[in-house]
Amino acid sequence: MVTFGYFVDKMDVASKYGYNLNVKYYRDGFSQYTEFYKTMSKLLSSYGEYSAGVIDDGKKTKFKQDLFYYDLHLKLMNYYPVTGDLKNSDGKDCSIYKGRFEIDTRNGIDNCSTYIDGELIDSGVNYSDAIKKMEYFFSIMNKPISGTQIIKKINTEKDSDGKLVKIIGMADSIAMPDALFRWLDIFITHENYDEINSAFNVSMEKIKSFNFVNDDYLSVSSLYKDTLNKTRKIFNDKLNSSYFKTAESGRNKPWDLDQGKINSYNTIIDGIKKELQMTLDELSQRYNTINSNYDNMLRVITTMISELTQELKGFLRI
Repeated sequence: MVTFGYFVDKMDVASKYGYNLNVKYYRDGFSQYTEFYKTMSKLLSSYGEYSAGVIDDGKKTKFKQDLFYYDLHLKLMNYYPVTGDLKNSDGKDCSIYKGRFEIDTRNGIDNCSTYIDGELIDSGVNYSDAIKKMEYFFSIMNKPISGTQIIKKINTEKDSDGKLVKIIGMADSIAMPDALFRWLDIFITHENYDEINSAFNVSMEKIKSFNFVNDDYLSVSSLYKDTLNKTRKIFNDKLNSSYFKTAESGRNKPWDLDQGKINSYNTIIDGIKKELQMTLDELSQRYNTINSNYDNMLRVITTMISELTQELKGFLRI
């Protein structure tokens, strides 16, 4: 028998999914990208401070151009992954959003628990429904904000007896400032992200077909490890072929630039800052929209519970 309490519990679960998936994704992404935006915009705006005086009767200006590029690289490296698990060279996470969806299967196929970022959201869920909830978790990130990209992974955990005990879905949003990357010769493309994510769809199809009898858990873990290696290789290869080493070796040698060249560099900088601002604006807009929708959903749920409570009280008086 479906009780009133059961109904209230399920609506509470629905609101938790709405918050932990949608609101946190855009809230955390907006917050972290804001810090990225402030850091990079401040340095880009300081370009004029790299002037080292005029020469040739004022026709040219000495600019510490390579030092500027070098400093840009150093700041960018705080948000640039060099490991398969998306950590920078200091061992810190680079993701502007790091989401985790776990399905605990240790109690059997009809008694799974789901967790979002380590928080228990629902229990007593059958495996098929748990997988659908994981699919929804990934679906909200199908269209990344422009200027960002998503890396998706799936891994499995077994106990000492080889029994599946957990499936972990991972989604990380990474800042991908196209114009800035191009200027620094960091040629990471959207196709590179497609390559990194190529194992995700394969893994998802595999876990959807699990029946807890002779399932190939090892293949999913193997695809996960392949993704880590591929991620590390792509990001390091792109960094090693960038302008970083040249800028590092030439950072103490000023360039002689005429005003036309300086103007062209300022135009490039303005374009990069505008692209960063557009990403920030889109994140802000989406966060405000989804937060408003979530508040509306809570009001609807609260109203429904209140109305049902009144109806139940009336029924009990009869």
